[in-house]
Amino acid sequence: MIHNYRGLAGHLRHNVDAEHSLLKSDWETWRSQYRATLRCRKCGSLWEVLSKENKDSKRCPRCEVRLRTLGKRGYEAWKPEVLPDPRVRVRTTKARWVGLSDLQFHWVRGDAAYEVVRTALGSEASVVTVLRKLGVTYKVFRDIAEDILGVSGYQAWGISRKVSCGRSNLAIAHKNYRELPPDGKAQRLKKLYGGPCRLEADFADALGKHGITVTLNSWQAVPVRGQSVPREADIKIELDIHHKLVVLCDGEAFHGPKFAFGDATGRISDDIDTAEGYFQLGYSVSRYSETELKSGVALKHLLDNLPRLRAGRRLFRLWHPATELWS
Repeated sequence: MIHNYRGLAGHLRHNVDAEHSLLKSDWETWRSQYRATLRCRKCGSLWEVLSKENKDSKRCPRCEVRLRTLGKRGYEAWKPEVLPDPRVRVRTTKARWVGLSDLQFHWVRGDAAYEVVRTALGSEASVVTVLRKLGVTYKVFRDIAEDILGVSGYQAWGISRKVSCGRSNLAIAHKNYRELPPDGKAQRLKKLYGGPCRLEADFADALGKHGITVTLNSWQAVPVRGQSVPREADIKIELDIHHKLVVLCDGEAFHGPKFAFGDATGRISDDIDTAEGYFQLGYSVSRYSETELKSGVALKHLLDNLPRLRAGRRLFRLWHPATELWS
């Protein structure tokens, strides 16, 4: 039994056979028609309008007739009993706000709905699955669950489910990432890390002022110690149709001997491996330190050597350990 429109929408969304598809088509046709329920400001009664032209009406048809019959003064003197708005949420004895559709669903201890919720609390079934099966809102599920476990017990169950689902989702995400090919991992990391840092953006702007077109934050798989692993090129510059230059902008808190977040030796080794990986793929590589970038040394060095790079020479440069090799 589906008890409300929300339950029907969920039921149709998860059942795609021909019969349900026909019902869904009828449902969408019904939803496409304009229909609004208005409340009379005079008597409080509800009435339905099917045209947008009447959507701002203030009086119900009965009160419109009264106005024409009694005249303005008689209509203002008429004081009908104002009906409460049934659409307004009402407060239950449990001091919780529930909607009208929730009040229309009745359950008692031991009935079918009660046992479905009890079974779900002791299994790995998702709450959404239970709501769809019963055709109820979450508030109804929570009321039954709190009757079974108690308020504090249900809160503890909810916390444990969040922790369990979080661990499960994390394990699935790690598994999916491990199964990606190297280039797929590179594209996933590109989405996670987003745009350039200020150091990279400022250097790219400086190059742009000299007419040099750059590509920022390009991820790809590179060979590192016999494995293909994803690595980021902070800046790529196309030298000609066959050659490109990778510029790596190193903040000194994250690279080099002043690395502040772990083993500096391991970090330096990893940076060297990254530079060598790009070089093996045919790129020229130039790492610049934060000091070189901010002082203008990096910009001068790159501009001075662009003619040689565009002539077909290849550069391998590190700032720590200081290395500059041409081939």
